[in-house]
Amino acid sequence: MDANHTRRLIQTMLDKGDLLPETVDELQDYLADLDKGELNNEDAKYIEGLAQRLGFSKGGPAPANDDQDADEDDLDFDAADEDDDLAEAESRIAELESNLAAQQEMAEIAGAAVERAQTVIAGLRDAENADAEKLDALDAALTEAADALPRKA
Repeated sequence: MDANHTRRLIQTMLDKGDLLPETVDELQDYLADLDKGELNNEDAKYIEGLAQRLGFSKGGPAPANDDQDADEDDLDFDAADEDDDLAEAESRIAELESNLAAQQEMAEIAGAAVERAQTVIAGLRDAENADAEKLDALDAALTEAADALPRKA
């Protein structure tokens, strides 16, 4: 494995990737190993494989002419980035839809709880020693809370 190619792969993943913090730390450790001349061939193969899995590399040797071929590599990365960006966006949309559904379910549960509390307040109003002012304040607070709940889209 070519150290310059491995370095470019690592730097590209760090610069363009939306990576987990653990992966970023690991890649930075590999860069430090490269700087010390201590990166072994198995680590370089792992980095190449990681870059391929993440869509940053199609494999193969490092280009002979870095200036000319680097521009061609950027075109490859752009296409891979678009696919990755689309997959990431679709994943994020699915996550947001799931979160929205959970929030709507919680809002429905909270709304039902407010309605039950207001029913209890109505029953307490008939009690002989009911404090109408406090019950009105509680009812107003519950109405305000119910109004603040998100409505189903």
